[in-house]
Amino acid sequence: MMGSEKLSGWVLSVLHKLPGIVAIMLVLLSITTCGGLSLCIGCIFYFLKLTQMSQDYIEQLVVTVLKYFARQFRRNPTSDVSQNTHEDDTQKEGSSPQTEEGAEIENKVENLVAMDNSSSEESKVESDQTDEKSIENRNQMEESRVVNCDDIFFHFSIFMMWCIMAGLSVPSVLTWAHNFKYSTMLQPDPSFVPGLLLSICALPLWHMDLPKTEICGYSYLGQILTLLVGVTLIYSSVFLHRLNYIITSVIVLVTCHQMLASKYEFSDDSDINDSTTTGPETETSSSDVKAKLE
Repeated sequence: MMGSEKLSGWVLSVLHKLPGIVAIMLVLLSITTCGGLSLCIGCIFYFLKLTQMSQDYIEQLVVTVLKYFARQFRRNPTSDVSQNTHEDDTQKEGSSPQTEEGAEIENKVENLVAMDNSSSEESKVESDQTDEKSIENRNQMEESRVVNCDDIFFHFSIFMMWCIMAGLSVPSVLTWAHNFKYSTMLQPDPSFVPGLLLSICALPLWHMDLPKTEICGYSYLGQILTLLVGVTLIYSSVFLHRLNYIITSVIVLVTCHQMLASKYEFSDDSDINDSTTTGPETETSSSDVKAKLE
């Protein structure tokens, strides 16, 4: 039993650190064989990672929808029951003939009972309304957290750029496979630098919880990326091989920004939406990388 527990714990730790192991293997492949090969294998692993992320998101979305319909179903039967009881009372009143004196006495008794119970009913109604509002607010907050899919958009954008890089490196991979019997390394290798840099960036991209929205520098990063888009439109249409280095620089910049940018300390949740900050923190995300690798 002790051996099986140790084995299961070891397997779980390996699966938790699998993205880091794959990233290290890609770095070694780009150095020893061909950079395009590491890009193609990394593209496949990135697709599997996105598939897992989308499955988790769909499961959470389905659970949220079921909770919403369950709350609506709980509210409707109470209203139906109250309507049915009201209809039964009206039917009873219409079916039973009463005299004028009996009706006056019943009205007086009902008024006295209503005056006695009015205060208690009002307090109960107010408490029920406050409880319902608090539950609704809590459910809305939970739904907003679940519906948030910034991580999928972030990783899907990088995955599309990675696919473009892998497609542009296919000729290098074919040349390496054709000359593999002569040498295990492709020399010269035009995809070496993009493959090595993206394999290094894969370690934080696959091992950290990205993106981090509460960090500074997004405006400057957007300006740099806009400049690189202009450079791509000018030069890549004539020299396609330059697109490799432009996309590589974009992914490296985004990764370095997510790792090294300082965090903002927000005073309130509303300040996050208004992008008003009180001051940057000195701690960076390098501590998160160390915690993930341990």
